[in-house]
Amino acid sequence: MSIDHGAIDNSNDIENDADIEFDKSVNSEGNSNESIDSYDNEEEIDDEEIVTIDSFSEEEAEQFLPTSSFSSLRSNSSSFNVLAIISFLALFGMPFLLINKTDALVDHALYDEAVRNLGDVTDPIEDTDTALYWHIPKAGGTSVKQYYSCMGLAEDLDTTREDGIYRAIDIGMAENDFADIAVTMFAGLAAKMFTPEYRGRPFVLFRHPVDRMASLFYYLQIATWEKTYSPELADMDIETYFETRSGNGGYTVSLLLNKKRGDPITEEDVTLAKQILKDKYLVGLVTKMEESIDRFDNFFGWYENDFRSSCIKQYIHHPVNNNPHKVVKEGSRAWDLAVEKNWPDMELYDYAVQLFEEQGNFIF
Repeated sequence: MSIDHGAIDNSNDIENDADIEFDKSVNSEGNSNESIDSYDNEEEIDDEEIVTIDSFSEEEAEQFLPTSSFSSLRSNSSSFNVLAIISFLALFGMPFLLINKTDALVDHALYDEAVRNLGDVTDPIEDTDTALYWHIPKAGGTSVKQYYSCMGLAEDLDTTREDGIYRAIDIGMAENDFADIAVTMFAGLAAKMFTPEYRGRPFVLFRHPVDRMASLFYYLQIATWEKTYSPELADMDIETYFETRSGNGGYTVSLLLNKKRGDPITEEDVTLAKQILKDKYLVGLVTKMEESIDRFDNFFGWYENDFRSSCIKQYIHHPVNNNPHKVVKEGSRAWDLAVEKNWPDMELYDYAVQLFEEQGNFIF
């Protein structure tokens, strides 16, 4: 079966507060500890309760030349201007150009490494492709997993953990057709499970980073079945929680680029993450859950599944392991703290929202 989607305009640690590990144990209330990824009903409260290589421009060159010298260059003939600027770059500018060129080459190498085994989002789905769901914690993931399990889509290997990914690589999961859909948090590492001949076709649900972190904060206070259960958070206000969180502020960027949580995130990293997302990922949004599920199912050819209607009612209309809690009000100090400290994830989320609109126009 081949589905054509047309053209579009063109050791990892997990969150510092929750070094979440997924096993298949179930708590006394029947909640799998995979429930870390469900999404919530939230109620708003008041603030006090809330919780390439760039060319060397004239402007850049002018920083290294006296004003009178640069003015004279502008006033002379064009041929002299060219000769003078080339001479200046030869003496002063080339080290900067070489540094930029090296960075650009490194970026290309990282990009190639990250995407070589993933199909482009505009490529037709082939029989040899395997769907890969990037499961971002506290972004509706448990509901999505239960939904596709309800539809009978097999996931024969546990790739939610890093050791499961390495096992999938060792046994040749993709080429041996072990799964209709693979699910993982570790998107960058999971790409290694595939090959250029047996590609991964990734899709993802994004949730606003502030909402997602607030959900995690409240969840860990009550999730006794989780290894990361943190009852002490109940004695902390969410503003303090956001203020004292460690990490690089780029949780999702780190997962996508296969970087350690302690490694700093640069603007170049964010740019690379955006390019990967644009080229390779079908993007959904928790705020548009049903529309996102419709897109996923149309894209992968699951829309006509016999169980789809009943599974949507059970798992999408009624999200799994809902945890109602207060929300952080936009414009509050807690909100501003979270946005400032998590700027890489904010940039990636904002870009995901943009891609969601673009993909709606050019793929569907």
